Amino acid sequence: MISVINPMGDFPLNDDWSYGRAVKTLLEKGRLQFTDWTGMTLIAQVLWGYLFCLPLGFSFTALRISTLTLGMAGILGTYGLLKESGTGPRTAFLGAMVMAVNPLYYSLSFTFMTDIPFFTLGMLSLYFFIQGIIQNKSCLWRFALVLSCATRRILLAHPGHHFPKLFPHLLNQVIISFSNQFIEVRPAVFILLNPLAGKLA
Repeated sequence: MISVINPMGDFPLNDDWSYGRAVKTLLEKGRLQFTDWTGMTLIAQVLWGYLFCLPLGFSFTALRISTLTLGMAGILGTYGLLKESGTGPRTAFLGAMVMAVNPLYYSLSFTFMTDIPFFTLGMLSLYFFIQGIIQNKSCLWRFALVLSCATRRILLAHPGHHFPKLFPHLLNQVIISFSNQFIEVRPAVFILLNPLAGKLA
């Protein structure tokens, strides 16, 4: 898909000029400084872009590559979440491809906007949380909560606060049957995907 839309080009798109300026300031002056245009904390976003600008210096191309990397992680997370919810590999692959070609997801992956990082962190959080339930590994639960807190407190302060509230609903929806070793989590997946879809709406 990168062959369809060339990510190369040292120019901003949408509001990412403001986010990119914060990355440039961090690179050149070694401090976090945001413009008055920035409406969220943005710390994780800036640090992520900073890592991709270290090798060759600041450019919006490097920032777009950083978002494309997270976009791919979000698609893989979608596939993993669908598989953990009990769907077959083909259905999970189809669901991941539907997300990949979603016009909003696709276009935002070629910017330095916060929508794709927000979605990816949320998707990975849900994936590790459900995997922790299925495999009964508390460390995965903690990792999911860490990702959730990062989404809420560091990356985006507005819609991210819904994530911790949704985990009890997930637990209420999970039905564990030890007799046939079947775990039904699909209703919870759709409940939790709803606010994620809303972020991209």
